[in-house]
Amino acid sequence: MLLLARTACLILALCIWPAQAEPPTIEERVLRAGDYLEKKIDKAAEKIDITLAGKKYTKKTNPSSVDVRQSFSWQENGRYTSQPDFSINLRLPNVEKRWQLRFSTYDEESESRDRQQRRVRTRPRQRDYGAGLLFLERLGSVKAAFIPRVQLKDPLQVNYVLRFESSAEWKPVRFIPRIDLFADPLKGTGEFVSFEVRIELNERTELGLVNTEEYMAKDNYFTTQHEISIDHQLNDYQAIGSAAGWLSHNKPVMHADTFTYSWSFAQVIYRNRLSASVSPFLQFPKSLHFKGVSGISFGLHLAL
Repeated sequence: MLLLARTACLILALCIWPAQAEPPTIEERVLRAGDYLEKKIDKAAEKIDITLAGKKYTKKTNPSSVDVRQSFSWQENGRYTSQPDFSINLRLPNVEKRWQLRFSTYDEESESRDRQQRRVRTRPRQRDYGAGLLFLERLGSVKAAFIPRVQLKDPLQVNYVLRFESSAEWKPVRFIPRIDLFADPLKGTGEFVSFEVRIELNERTELGLVNTEEYMAKDNYFTTQHEISIDHQLNDYQAIGSAAGWLSHNKPVMHADTFTYSWSFAQVIYRNRLSASVSPFLQFPKSLHFKGVSGISFGLHLAL
């Protein structure tokens, strides 16, 4: 009888005892690590912000972020490149709502003017360590930004960008004009103008038309870029696209220099933190008498 009572108690204990939690999956571990790093970055940025401001003036969450990118590119002539890049965007809401600090391994403003490389990276970014301070202001419907950037060289060099950007929408068409006035210690002064048109064909498909021109006074160098693209969102995590573009410049005389056709596939792997893209492309450079050269570009992007 005693044995029977002990057996009943054991069975009851096993029934009511909470099951041991299963070990976390790899995905859960990655997400937890991302959340941990994000909190650490925001806390460090907040400490810097309060130190500079003297005390805490706002309860808003600090939106600082770190971007890490790894790109790979291969062309059929045997050219292969692999390069990591990172940037830190430090926001200081207690110091000033319209300030932003940025540390990066490349000149992000110069890269943003190269439309062809923004779409598909066929060459590595020029290594240019530096820190920039962004002053942001809204003038009606125009977003203005003044961006001095210190280049970590010997001796130190400073370049400046004054940007005006706006957008207007008449559904299904959206217009995005942009003007940059810049000064560089090596390239001299210059200007950049971009006019982009985005046409929404349906809820998931968009047609893009982009025309840009850039002039650098020191070398009397003038370039234009034109691109037509179509992008389609497959679902919340995947998208495909295709683009055709060409670049022209005035050395020695104005002429077409490179034609590029590209296709792309993008995939969000973990939330909006980790994403990947693959872009096969076909280039026709004047240096090869416009003979087609195929290649493929891979990219990984980690946002914290």
